[in-house]
Amino acid sequence: MIVSGVLEFAIKEVPPDTDEYDPEQYPLWAAADSGDAPTDGRNTDSTDDALSTLQERYASGELNDAEFEDKVERLLESDRDDAQLHLEEDSVMEELEK
Repeated sequence: MIVSGVLEFAIKEVPPDTDEYDPEQYPLWAAADSGDAPTDGRNTDSTDDALSTLQERYASGELNDAEFEDKVERLLESDRDDAQLHLEEDSVMEELEK
């Protein structure tokens, strides 16, 4: 079962004392502490920037709840590295629809 495999992995990976642990024994913790954690290859900076833009637009009232949730979902599901461009295209389309 997948869940039990994930739990077993998590239990093995969590050091008993997070202040003092052997990086050789807990490589994922060591990677996270060093800032070199593995990524899935996506450009997280552009996704973070695009998400920040969406949050700003939502906070300013430019987007309602449904629009914000839809755009965040599309952004997070997107495998495109040009997330910011995707948002800009959406903004242009919204302006044309008005």
